[in-house]
Amino acid sequence: MSSGRVLLIGGSLAACALGGFSLLLGPPPFLWACFWLAMYAGLLCVGFYFPRLEMFGPWLWRVPGATGALTLSFDGGPDPFVTPALLDTLRRADVRATFFIYGQKAEAFPDLLQEIVASGHELGLLGYSRSSTAFTRSGAQVAKDLERSKGVVRSILGCEVLWFRPPGAKLSQAIASGARQAKLEVVGWSATADQIFHPGGAQANLEKLIHRGAILQVVMSSESQLSALNSADLSQRLERLLDAMRDADLQAVTLSQLLERSE
Repeated sequence: MSSGRVLLIGGSLAACALGGFSLLLGPPPFLWACFWLAMYAGLLCVGFYFPRLEMFGPWLWRVPGATGALTLSFDGGPDPFVTPALLDTLRRADVRATFFIYGQKAEAFPDLLQEIVASGHELGLLGYSRSSTAFTRSGAQVAKDLERSKGVVRSILGCEVLWFRPPGAKLSQAIASGARQAKLEVVGWSATADQIFHPGGAQANLEKLIHRGAILQVVMSSESQLSALNSADLSQRLERLLDAMRDADLQAVTLSQLLERSE
């Protein structure tokens, strides 16, 4: 059991104990009750903003035992402007990646979805749309959305999806519950594109962030700073990253392949 889960159980037991004492001995002083309520709310916020603590459930963000490999993951597609350029760069480098997609975009661009898989890459889900797996939704609503997205992929490709990445890398109890109901494993990342492509000290950045078992994330959505770059610039930056990986003697593989290497 993770340390975050232990904290959550301990905090929940303390809250139950406080409620029990209140029933037996009468309500606690108002300020005392507010203090404990704030402490418990703060504990839940820590779990939400720091999912690596695994307070609400498993959070796959690296595979330390993987030998000689890492995973490149791309979020926000399929996108008719960005995805083809990415696929072309990955094809020329002969590497495989994992694409986390929106069900709504997959419906709009089924040919791109087919091209991603035909090129040897793997799929994961972000949800049906950008707001459909927001933290304000219940576990049942999140599960329903993910099942809808799985159905979209199944209807286009005839295959199942294993992975789910909550947009924004935040994990609530409801999101974790919804992923479990949809039989999807929750995936984070060990480094983001902003860190990888930081303009200052790029080489030092790459050497620090690229290591075996890492899961690297690149955002493709129109809201991201990265997507404002033209496809040629994006490809150039990706090629630099791939060069750094080769220098480190690391191979880019899909997430499933990365996990296989840890066995």
